[in-house]
Amino acid sequence: MDYRIRPVRWDDRFVIWMWRNDPQTRRMERSADYVGWDGFKSWLKGSLSDPNRCLLLADTLHDSLAIAQFTLQADGSATIGINMNPRFRGRRLAVQLLENFITDARRTLPFTRLLANIRAENEASRRAFAKAGFVEVNDHDGICAYQRDLC
Repeated sequence: MDYRIRPVRWDDRFVIWMWRNDPQTRRMERSADYVGWDGFKSWLKGSLSDPNRCLLLADTLHDSLAIAQFTLQADGSATIGINMNPRFRGRRLAVQLLENFITDARRTLPFTRLLANIRAENEASRRAFAKAGFVEVNDHDGICAYQRDLC
């Protein structure tokens, strides 16, 4: 499947908000609460202007596939989160998307280590991150911490 990776724009807000409130996404987030529109817009506005954050979107000519969020930490590492368009889940795109998101994010943020926190029951994400070179380093309270060191 041909797609491009690009920075998230303000006009992407509705589709990203819809994905965030998808029932499966909510079950896999730390907080399963519904995210209101005003709160989401405030978060997105802050994220888009934060120099320590990089939001990327993968899209085709006709559809958006996934969003990735990278947040630079004080120690030089970055946290990563990814959310797939519900219509594209299960198509084995996540590993390739992760690799491409990481490549693009490194052009913006100077990280050498990535950290991901994934719910233990989110087997699909755990498999994708493992296949993308992440190693599970901790499991606490149903959250598995994954890490990947980059050269």
